[in-house]
Amino acid sequence: MGARAESVAGGYPLVLNLDRVHDAGMGVDIYPAIAQWDCLTETLNRAGMDGILDLFYAIPPDYERDEPYYKDARFRWPPSELTPWYGECAFRGGATRSLKTHWGLWKLWDGTRERTETPADLVDPFDRFLGPLLGDSDDGTNGPNRSCGLPLEKFNDRLTAFSPAGVTALAQAWRECAGRVEDLRPAITAELSEYVPWFRDFTGWAELLQDWGAIVEEAERRSWGLFYLAD
Repeated sequence: MGARAESVAGGYPLVLNLDRVHDAGMGVDIYPAIAQWDCLTETLNRAGMDGILDLFYAIPPDYERDEPYYKDARFRWPPSELTPWYGECAFRGGATRSLKTHWGLWKLWDGTRERTETPADLVDPFDRFLGPLLGDSDDGTNGPNRSCGLPLEKFNDRLTAFSPAGVTALAQAWRECAGRVEDLRPAITAELSEYVPWFRDFTGWAELLQDWGAIVEEAERRSWGLFYLAD
């Protein structure tokens, strides 16, 4: 039985250390997913990284031919005979597995935040959303307390997490950003003209940003976690 793909509306995330993976090279895939927190913790304790990989291997890749035509972010669920306590995130524009593209979402914002074209009142909410989610920090991690109580010590170069409580903060920041994305068009367009782009235009950047917003909302709605695996 194939995987199911559904539009998303809200959720809680676990997130990968993108900066370290970028330093290691960009030929790396990213596997974002939302998951029920207790089940995720049990899987890590029982089977470690192999257990996490098995989650993704259980979802057939038959969606990929349709991905370029997605009109919004989606979740792919495991076959119905498995317990549906997790779902893989699929994005528009062929960005689902491209670590380079997700890392570029943050880097493009980071280069835009101090431009004169950027509305000053947008810097704080977009920093609070994209910074913890995908950005860099002084200690080399994407955000504070990356393990969030999960047994990740042996896997911190490949798997990082936000707890459900951490996702609530992301969702709150996204609610401040969601209605103002278009206001960044002049600044993002100007930055793209001067920057080696991972996006063809503002629309590509905005769609990936909005897809992440929808995924965070779905995680919050379910009170689940969200995680990234780099492999």
